[in-house]
Amino acid sequence: MYHSSMVHVTILLEGKHEKVSHGLYASSTVSLLRAGDANILVDTGSFGDRERLIHSLAKEGLTPLDISKVIVTHLHLDHTANLDLFKNADIITKPSPQSAGLVFHGSNNIVSRLTIDHLEIAPGIHTILTPGHVESHISVVAETNDGTYIICGDAIQTADQVDRAVKPKTAWNMDAFEASRNVILETADYVVPGHGGVVRIKGA
Repeated sequence: MYHSSMVHVTILLEGKHEKVSHGLYASSTVSLLRAGDANILVDTGSFGDRERLIHSLAKEGLTPLDISKVIVTHLHLDHTANLDLFKNADIITKPSPQSAGLVFHGSNNIVSRLTIDHLEIAPGIHTILTPGHVESHISVVAETNDGTYIICGDAIQTADQVDRAVKPKTAWNMDAFEASRNVILETADYVVPGHGGVVRIKGA
């Protein structure tokens, strides 16, 4: 856990994205952000992560029902497979370029529209648009006493991509990917890639 008077950042699951003999192992990182009474997740991991995710929450004194908001960076299955666990949470995402953003209120089945760019999720936590990997992609900025964390989903997929010379193997639009990566690297003291642990960027 990375402490702050504003926000606490905990990596619940450290995702992987690597080739295996029969395909690609894809499992997203899941981050827990705590701000006051709010318990916020960024992404939910893949199908095989469910029990580990529940166990990791329990180690933090939480159950899935204690999560108040889930921010989905994008709608690929390795980031969304466990959304159904969080029945009390507001689910925040940007499902398409044409949509400003949506919040699904899990407790009452209500869907609301919202503007998701620079949306304040809680004090010290807001979203930014980071297209490139896919056309509709968001990242989450968390201000802590240790510095600025950006939980960036697949805007930076793996730790090696903090090096601008490393290109992603796939991207919806490479120019957009590079622009989003530049924003992240110029802003963050620490980056949480979509598949991996915390990477220190600046001398925080």
